[in-house]
Amino acid sequence: GSALLNTLSHTLSPETLQKGLRSYVSKKAYGNAKPADLWAALTEASAEDGVKGWDGRNLDVSTFMDSWTNEVY
Repeated sequence: GSALLNTLSHTLSPETLQKGLRSYVSKKAYGNAKPADLWAALTEASAEDGVKGWDGRNLDVSTFMDSWTNEVY
């Protein structure tokens, strides 16, 4: 848990992470949520703040976090 948040904070910036988390909580406060909802909120905040991936494009947080959350070793 904390390693994920630390990685996101360093990748997006603490401000962008916080912005995305606020958006996620606001949108899902009274309903169900999936991990994809969190990644979408963080991707949106990243795009608004100009966070780029290694390829120079807007960072897709879902793709970035896939290796951290879905791969089994």
